[in-house]
Amino acid sequence: MKRNTKKPGKQRKLEKNADLHQRQKKMSATLKPELKEEFGKRRVQVRKGDKVKILRGDKKGKTGKVERVNLNDYTVEIKDIERETQDQERVNIKFHPSNLMITKIDTEDKKREKKLKKDEIKEDEND
Repeated sequence: MKRNTKKPGKQRKLEKNADLHQRQKKMSATLKPELKEEFGKRRVQVRKGDKVKILRGDKKGKTGKVERVNLNDYTVEIKDIERETQDQERVNIKFHPSNLMITKIDTEDKKREKKLKKDEIKEDEND
């Protein structure tokens, strides 16, 4: 998704037509300062099961567990952070991952945990 243009229309088109692996890279959120030190990373991709804190908007400061990650819309849904629709139905609010901070990483996926640890080891070797 290399952008060699400044034209907003072309940038929107590139974003809309991006491949899944490119979309996944954009689905990252900042880490809590303690986690930054632990893993030696600033941002990590958001996954279902992670605990996040909302940094922007009306729900700023609230925390919850990620219920769904939608790569098509670049959105994240958080459990129990809801709004009421016109017909009195409760629906989850969608957030862009840039407006979230990961407070606890779900490490049930052993591949993810191994990758985070591997990156941490690489950082130690470079120092």
